[in-house]
Amino acid sequence: MIFLLELALLGSAGYWGFTLDAGWPLRLLAGLGAPLVIAVVWGLFCSPRAAVTLPDPAKLAVQAACFLTGGVLLALAGHAAPGVALVALWAADKAALTLTGTPIWEILVRSGPHQGAFVPRSLDAAEQRRDSFPERPIGRTLRR
Repeated sequence: MIFLLELALLGSAGYWGFTLDAGWPLRLLAGLGAPLVIAVVWGLFCSPRAAVTLPDPAKLAVQAACFLTGGVLLALAGHAAPGVALVALWAADKAALTLTGTPIWEILVRSGPHQGAFVPRSLDAAEQRRDSFPERPIGRTLRR
C-alpha cells in the first residue's frame, strides 16, 4: 500500500503544478518539478535503498513532511478532502506498521469476509514448501 500512496503523493504534486493559475511554462515547470523534488528527497532519505541512512525518527519526519506537502498541495489545488485522505492513509499505514508490524492493507484484508484469502504467505512457508520438493529443472531439458 505504501507504494500506491507514494505514487499518489507524486501525482498530487504534479496535479498541483499543472493546475496553477499561471502561464503554461510555469505550470509545466511546477507540474514536472514538484514531483521530481519529492521523488529526489524520498529517494535520498526514505527509500529502502536510500543514499543517506537516517535514524528511524528522522526518516519518519522526512516521510511525514513529504506526505504533508502532498496533502497541502492537493488542498491548494482545490481538493482538500483527498489531501486529508492522503495524509490520513499514510498515517494509518505507518501507525499499523509501527504498532503491529503489519501493514494496514494486510490487516484490512484479513478482517474481511474472505478471511485472508488474498494475504500473501510468509517467506518461511514458501521456503518450507520449496524444501519439501526435490530439486528438478524447470521446463524442458535438452538431451543429446
